[in-house]
Amino acid sequence: MFPRPYLALDRLSVDGLTEDDVRESLLPLIRSNHYTVDQERGIVRVEGPDTSYHEIDPFLDQGLSYCRIDRSKQDPAGFHISTPLFDVCLEDSWCGFFLAGRIAHLPPEMPLIIIHLDDHTDMMSTLLLAGEHLTDPFTGEQFFADNPQCWPGAIASGAVGIGSFLTPFFSLARRLHIAHLSDGPGHAGLYNVEPSVIRHPLLESTGFFDINLDPNDDRFVSLRTYSKSDDPVRLIEGASADRSTYVVVHIDLDYFINDFNGNPAPDSYQPSPELQTAALDKMDAFFDALKGRRVNVDRWMIATSPGFCSGYHWEFLIEALSTRIRSCARPRSGRR
Repeated sequence: MFPRPYLALDRLSVDGLTEDDVRESLLPLIRSNHYTVDQERGIVRVEGPDTSYHEIDPFLDQGLSYCRIDRSKQDPAGFHISTPLFDVCLEDSWCGFFLAGRIAHLPPEMPLIIIHLDDHTDMMSTLLLAGEHLTDPFTGEQFFADNPQCWPGAIASGAVGIGSFLTPFFSLARRLHIAHLSDGPGHAGLYNVEPSVIRHPLLESTGFFDINLDPNDDRFVSLRTYSKSDDPVRLIEGASADRSTYVVVHIDLDYFINDFNGNPAPDSYQPSPELQTAALDKMDAFFDALKGRRVNVDRWMIATSPGFCSGYHWEFLIEALSTRIRSCARPRSGRR
């Protein structure tokens, strides 16, 4: 496939629409990417992630300073590091890169459980072309979710993003369960997950990789499953893992404190002290549930999520998480 940084419009479908109409219609699909509509040429040019929501936070520089990020020398959106205790990034899409690196060499028959602490599912549709193999339409490169070398290019192009980075893992032929701890919208329960294709009526017969969630009725459990709860004990009990299962805990700091949810706040915004008190209560409830079920976690990864969780809280939350992760760390031999 010849790479191109654009998607082709269906000229009949856009006939009579303004560019603003087209942009508004495409927004739920393209989401947090820069994109321009050129109706004369019949294309939508996708130009990579739009991280303007970072600037919502008046305390962004405080958080960047804690992470030792110099904005004059590096793009915060690309920041990602691995420490002996956990992986850390700002933009949650890099947790897909971390996860790929952790599971790349696991036996294909080994079940994978991702315990996902987040205000959002991060399982929205991608801009990866569906087919025998997933393909980044903007680079022409094939995309394999368990190959970390595929992720930087797909993140940079906008083919995967903060709201869709978990979705590609459901393309893998391995047993996968995502246990989602969240107070956000969406029905609690257990779901079977099946790969699917999403199309947009304004685009030329382009099918993007997506997933469908079907409530599990106990008669059939698929290879890929998802569960959601606001109760960590109930969630972890339902995500039973034995020692043959690889377990990852992914933490988006907006699970503990979501100041902005990507929306502008008043310039005078000042985080309430009660936010951090409540965050510690949620943190302790989760770690107590892990210890109560004696869950052995193979790897931890944390995203700070600028524009959602204020940089004001990053040091407080990451240091508190570090203490708790260290207290329950029981590395298992032979695991990456």
